Amino acid sequence: MSQLYFHSEPKLFGEQSVFAELKKLSGDWHIFYSLGFVDRRGFDRQREIDFVALHPFIGLVFIEVKGGSLKFDDGVVRQWLDSQWKEKNPITQLNEARRVCLDFLHSRGVDGFIPARNLYIFPTTERPGSGLSQELMECSIFGTELNSLETTLEGFVSSASRTQLGID
Repeated sequence: MSQLYFHSEPKLFGEQSVFAELKKLSGDWHIFYSLGFVDRRGFDRQREIDFVALHPFIGLVFIEVKGGSLKFDDGVVRQWLDSQWKEKNPITQLNEARRVCLDFLHSRGVDGFIPARNLYIFPTTERPGSGLSQELMECSIFGTELNSLETTLEGFVSSASRTQLGID
């Protein structure tokens, strides 16, 4: 079972579903829920990452969860919020938060290359047949695919790397 770090358990259904699957990962995984950072570039804006998964061979996996009603159209994500469709960009949202997190680590003396990947999870939505950007098409898990989370995360290490690291 993975190691979990959180102040409180998720309250939103989508995040609860992902949290339950992340709990099942092997003990090599360290899972952090709802990490907040202050972005010192610009206006000291708060950034939040839904989940950060850390593995000694894979590195960091930054996870953005979008639940509820969603529509995908030509790479644009719209979410039903406050009785209307609002454009959401999980890629920009996660990349900005990821940058702040990595800046934080570097400011604390973590030097060198930190392997990091993004993963977008849409637990309440089935994979659409069209309308996804390339990144969402390749780096996302939808609805019933959630039970393949561990396989997806393990796939972040290439076959050659797995052999070299001795984990095959």
